[in-house]
Formats: sequence, structure tokens, C-alpha cells
Amino acid sequence: MATFFGWILLDFAPAKDLDNIIADKNIVYFAPPTTISDDIVIIFLDEATMKGLPYRSPVPRDFLYSLNEKILAAGPKAVGYDIFFKDPTLEPIDNQLAASFENGPVYAVSAGKTDEANKEYEDLPMGLFLMP
Repeated sequence: MATFFGWILLDFAPAKDLDNIIADKNIVYFAPPTTISDDIVIIFLDEATMKGLPYRSPVPRDFLYSLNEKILAAGPKAVGYDIFFKDPTLEPIDNQLAASFENGPVYAVSAGKTDEANKEYEDLPMGLFLMP
């Protein structure tokens, strides 16, 4: 009986939410003090930025090209994109962005398993945006 109620509590959505809240608070309050590094910059594409773009998905590659060129001009050690470049857009613009990635230490995320046994889970971005 106790196992049954324990299972319900653990699988009950509000209990999961409460568990996540408690875990988040524990991280904030009990984590060792850290200092903010000036070496890392995170750029978010917020709602105001997205409103100014002609469409949301995929993020216009010409916009990303301009952004990437400005970032690379600042001389970063690395640039990472948490944008999944799966679907093609206009070929010349895709090629332009891919070439811009090659101008610096630029990395894009890739999701999925790539071993032979799990091909059904593979979900890679376009080949243009994969590292050689």
C-alpha cells in the first residue's frame, strides 16, 4: 500500500513540479559561490528580436549570417549555436552561413544517436552545418 501511494506521489504532476522547484532552490542556495566570467557571452534571440524577423522558423539564415560575422569580428575563442539547422532554406543563403561558420571556431548543435544500432533516432542537421 505504501508503495502504491509512493508511486502516485512520484508520478503525480504537482508532486513532480514541487520536486523540481525544491531541486532548483537547493541548487541556488547550496551551490558553492561562483564568480561571473567576462570571458563568456550568451546572446539570446528574444521575443523583440524575433518580432523584427520576417518569419520565426527556421530563424532566417541571412540574419544569422550577419550576427555571426559581427561576433567573429570581435575575435571569440569559440561560438556555439543552440539552433538546429535541419531544414534547408534558400541554398545561396545556407551556403553563405555555412561558409561564415568556417571562418571561425563556430559550432552548431547536433541531436540524435549516430551509431548503427540506433539509426531510427538519428536526427542530424544539414550536412553544411556539420563539422568535418
